[in-house]
Amino acid sequence: MNELEILSICKGANYEKNLSAQWQELESFFNVSLPYSFKLLVDRGIPVELFSFLFLLNPFTENGDFSLENNPMIDFVLGDAQIIKSEFEGMDIEEEDNLLSQIFPIGGTENGDVLLVIKKQNAWTVAVADKYYFEVEYFEMDLSQFLIQFITGQLKPRIFPEQILLRQGWPL
Repeated sequence: MNELEILSICKGANYEKNLSAQWQELESFFNVSLPYSFKLLVDRGIPVELFSFLFLLNPFTENGDFSLENNPMIDFVLGDAQIIKSEFEGMDIEEEDNLLSQIFPIGGTENGDVLLVIKKQNAWTVAVADKYYFEVEYFEMDLSQFLIQFITGQLKPRIFPEQILLRQGWPL
């Protein structure tokens, strides 16, 4: 999916669209209700990658199935959950047992940075962390707003190397 398609989806998100049933299985596995905009983008079954640099994780196989075995997204999320639990200094974790209901890695970059959604009260906001979670930058906006502003160049996380982005045609 190219950047123009992502912009179109984010700007005109149809919040009445039915998503595939596999989301219930995934959310039950992690005990979390993920942001609709993330599910809407990934539900299309097409890899979501911006400027050959930033990508969203896809928990489903090419034929739309959700598998608990050999699932790169599960491995990534569970691995990062351990790092977040031990290293994340940016917020108080209220429910130690269900960290992923408050901080959830949904993507990354070619150089290992991590795209996260963070639940504040009843809304998901966005954060970007370096691969070791030493530096975290918070954005008080939902994922759709973040992607729109990133694609159009209105927002550039300081963690993202500008020379790579410019090489890849950023911004639109």
